[in-house]
Amino acid sequence: MKNLKITLCMVVLAVLGVSAQKTKNNTFHLSPEMVKIYDFETSTKGVHYEYQFEDDYTVKLTNKAYKISLFFEDGQIEAVQKAVSKVLDDNRTSSGFKTMVWKKTAHDGKPTYKVELKNNKLRIELTRKNSDETVYKTLSTLGQEFIKAINS
Repeated sequence: MKNLKITLCMVVLAVLGVSAQKTKNNTFHLSPEMVKIYDFETSTKGVHYEYQFEDDYTVKLTNKAYKISLFFEDGQIEAVQKAVSKVLDDNRTSSGFKTMVWKKTAHDGKPTYKVELKNNKLRIELTRKNSDETVYKTLSTLGQEFIKAINS
């Protein structure tokens, strides 16, 4: 019975993946209760989840952290660097670097997030217990600006 449930879940995920390929939603939202990236959406209460959608993104969600990797093409690096730096560097844009890293810590010095832009990949790591509403809002804005940059 357990194998049937697992197989059924795999079939449902495969069907959802195929339908997501046809119409791509440009949503990116992070909160303590939910993660939504493109057409992928899940509640994050008591979750340990790993998901990969072809070559567009990977998501790993646990009770402690969110780890999200968003991929883009070679010719988009400058636009992505400018979009990401605009959000994380208070409206100042930067580009032309091989690797770009942003880190933020909570008032007690513990890490809230790390964002790394390198090798056609934007990697976002969020530590849930150290993050407040402002951090979630900033990273949601970052994801939305990233999607705009790769779609333009």
